[in-house]
Amino acid sequence: MTKTIKGIEKIKTGISGFDELSEGGLPKGRVTLVSGTAGSGKTVFGLEFLYRGITRFGEKGTFVTFEERPADLTKEAAGFGWNLSKCIRRGDLSFVDASAVAEHQVEVGEYDFGALIARIKYAVEKVGAKRVVIDSMAALFLRYKNQSLLRRELFKIFDMLRKMGVTSVITAERIRDEDTHSRFGIEDFVADSVIFLYHTPVGRGRERQIEVVKLRGASHQTGRQPFQIGEDGLIIFPAGRHGSAAKSSTSKISTGVSGIDAMTDGGVFRGSTSLLLGGSGTGRTVLGLQFIWEGVRKKERCLLISFEESDTQLRTDAASFDWDFDQAERRGLLKIAAWHPEILPLESYQRKIEELVKEFRPRRIVVDSVTPLANSVDEDRFRKFIVSLNSYLKDKAVTTFVNYTTIASIASSLAAESDMAMVADNIFVLRFVESQGKMDREILIAKSRASSHDKEVRRYIIDACGMTVLSGASSTCESQGFVEAIKKAKAGKTKAKGGRSRAKGRRKEKR
Repeated sequence: MTKTIKGIEKIKTGISGFDELSEGGLPKGRVTLVSGTAGSGKTVFGLEFLYRGITRFGEKGTFVTFEERPADLTKEAAGFGWNLSKCIRRGDLSFVDASAVAEHQVEVGEYDFGALIARIKYAVEKVGAKRVVIDSMAALFLRYKNQSLLRRELFKIFDMLRKMGVTSVITAERIRDEDTHSRFGIEDFVADSVIFLYHTPVGRGRERQIEVVKLRGASHQTGRQPFQIGEDGLIIFPAGRHGSAAKSSTSKISTGVSGIDAMTDGGVFRGSTSLLLGGSGTGRTVLGLQFIWEGVRKKERCLLISFEESDTQLRTDAASFDWDFDQAERRGLLKIAAWHPEILPLESYQRKIEELVKEFRPRRIVVDSVTPLANSVDEDRFRKFIVSLNSYLKDKAVTTFVNYTTIASIASSLAAESDMAMVADNIFVLRFVESQGKMDREILIAKSRASSHDKEVRRYIIDACGMTVLSGASSTCESQGFVEAIKKAKAGKTKAKGGRSRAKGRRKEKR
C-alpha cells in the first residue's frame, strides 16, 4: 500500500497505470492538485482514488463536493461498477455536500469558512478517513470576488488536512490544454504535487493524456502519457521501463526459409529482433507466416499480431500454403490477435502484447505490421513505443519478427527507419526489381548483428509452398539461368509437398 523513496512515503492510488507513472503513488499526507480542462476526467480521478483506497487498501475516504450533488456522484460512480452507497453504509466513505456554499452564500465583509472547515473535519473523523478529495475549486473562485480572502480561507482547509495526516486530492480547472497553471493559480498556494490532465487533438480525433508535473521531493516519470476512461475507470499507459535483457543466446533458430537460414549462417539468434522492410506485395507477411509455421513444426508457442489483416484473412493466407493455423491453435501452439490500430492509444497495444506474452509465454512473435501504428502518432512517440516493446520482448527472450512497409529503395528504407534499425538485430530488405520486361523479387540482408551473413542480393519466389530463396540467383544473373533456378526450386518443393500430402493421406486412412 505504501512505498518509501528517499524519505518520501507514497501511497498507492490503485488507478491502473498511475502508480507506475508516479513511481509508487502519491506522497502520503500531502496535497495533490489535479488540474484539467472540462471533460478531462478530474472528478473520475478523485472518485477512483477514494474507491480503490477503500476496496483495495482498506483506507477510508471523504469526498467534498462544491459542484455535483452526492447522489449524482454516486450514480456516476455506479457506471464504473463502484458501489459508493455500500461504502457509505459500511462507514468507509463520507460526503460533504458543499455545493450550497458556492451557490447561495452571500459575500459580505470578512467572510470565513469556519463552519465548512468544521464539517470537513467532522466527516474525516467520523469514518477515520485517510484519503480526502475536494472537487472542485472553480465553483468557489467564480462565486467570490475577493480572491485573496478566499485563498486565506482555503489555506486553512488544506492546512487542517495536512495536520490530520490525510492524503488529499484537489481538483481545479484549466481553460486550455496549453495553459501552464490552473484557472485561478491554485498551484501557487496549496499544492505539494501537481498533475495535469489533457483532452488534446491527435490525428483526426482526441486523446486523453496525463502528466505528472511535480511530486514534491519524489521521483516520477516525466512527459505526457495517454490514458482512457473505460468501463472500470481510468487506464493509464506509462512509458514502458524494463530491465536489461537477459544474456544473449548463442543458439540460432530457423526462419522457416532455408535460403534465408543459409544467408544468415544458420538462422537468427534466439531472442533476437528481426525487421522486415519492403514495399506492398514483396512477401513480408508470407515470411512472417512461414517463420510462425516453422515454430509450430518445432512445437514452439507462437504469437501472431496483426494491425492490418483480420485473423480470418491470416488463417486463409496460411491455408493457401497448406499451413493449418486452426489446428495449431487447437494444439495450444498458436495464438492470433488482430487489432485495429486507431481504436486505442498506441501505448495500450504494448500493454496488450505484454499481457498476451505473460499469459501465453510464446517463443516466437510476429508483428504484422507496425506501419499503421507509426502513421497514427508522431515520430518521437512511435520511436519510444518500438524501443520499449523491443526491450520488453528481449527481456522475455522472445524471437521477434517486425514487419514494416517501406518504399523500394534499400538506401532510403534504411535511412527512413533509422530508429527501428537501431533496435533490430537483423534487417531483411525485400523489394521488386524489373528484369526482362517483368517484375521479380529480391532479398538483401542489410544487417545481422554479431553474425556473419551473405552480402549478395538474391532472388526469391513465392508459390504454393511459401517463400524460396534461389541459390546463386542475384539481380545480375542471366534471365535463362534465373528461370532454370526457379524451375529447380519449384520441382524440389512440389516433391516435398507431395510427400507430406501422401503421409497425411495415410494417417487419415489409418484413422
